[in-house]
Amino acid sequence: MDAGVGNGDDGMYDLRRAFGALSDETKVGAVIEALCSEGKVAESVQALEQVYGTGRAKVPNKTKTVMIDAAVTSGDTSNISLVMTALAPTLNGYGVSTCAYKPEASKMEIPDQQRQSAVLYATTFLSVNIVSIGLELVDVTTGVDTDIPGELFLLEVLFLFADVFLWRRDAIKKVMDGLQRIFEKDNIRKCRVEASSFVAAYLLGVPLLCYRPSRESMALIEAKDNLDKLLVWAMAGPASEVQIDGKLIETDETVALNLLKSLPTSMRRGLGLTGEEEALNRVRWALAEASKLLQFHSGLLAEVERRMLAGASVGECVQFVEQLASGTPPSPARA
Repeated sequence: MDAGVGNGDDGMYDLRRAFGALSDETKVGAVIEALCSEGKVAESVQALEQVYGTGRAKVPNKTKTVMIDAAVTSGDTSNISLVMTALAPTLNGYGVSTCAYKPEASKMEIPDQQRQSAVLYATTFLSVNIVSIGLELVDVTTGVDTDIPGELFLLEVLFLFADVFLWRRDAIKKVMDGLQRIFEKDNIRKCRVEASSFVAAYLLGVPLLCYRPSRESMALIEAKDNLDKLLVWAMAGPASEVQIDGKLIETDETVALNLLKSLPTSMRRGLGLTGEEEALNRVRWALAEASKLLQFHSGLLAEVERRMLAGASVGECVQFVEQLASGTPPSPARA
């Protein structure tokens, strides 16, 4: 019994001696990474602040990557904000871009504000055809002949003729757009949107690297001092889709509009947002700013997109951007 205890004590002693032989930087990194591996993101931030204080330039890149990935993996946007705020002093490329709304600034038209109607047209088209086919199968199965399938088909043909000759194919375009939204699963397009949101958030210093803006994530940041950044971030995804083919399949402008609508009345008045058109102008400006930001950093965006498609984590993407910002040769992307 005593021998067993002694062996255990010797083992712990050897472990402590091995740990003591490590550099302080390695010890701290190991502790922080262990906390992150157990999902204790807030505790890892506390450990970081206690050890490094305001002089956080020495935080190892691996530790930063692990902390960011742990925060993202937690699915808690408050954790992401907490970690990015803590690491901000150590990041060279974070928050290097600025933006400020000016009424006379250039704006871009929002290409698609009829998402719901397009989906409605598509679902109606599908429903009519499914019902027609279903009734036809019932007729064949039961031997009872009805005219309903034929009438539905004739009605559909008449509708298409009317659309071609009277409505300039608007209905057909909406049906096709709606079908594309429902069925198309374009992983490359989706990744471009996520990479664009990430790049915009990182360069603008928005501490939420959760890829796509949402009402919940917007609510975590004080809008009064960050409104313009939040709007540009919200429109980065739509801007990337506009650059692809002018269609908004994965994104829309509602996140930005909802942010403006959620502002206190006094703040809205102070910003000159007295009506819907003023709010849309602000969003159009944000779309133009986001487009310029992505075009200026197109090389960075393309490489981040490539790394995301290869399976890179958010933390690894941050490390890549930081290596570029500091002039360090970037680590190779995953195979």
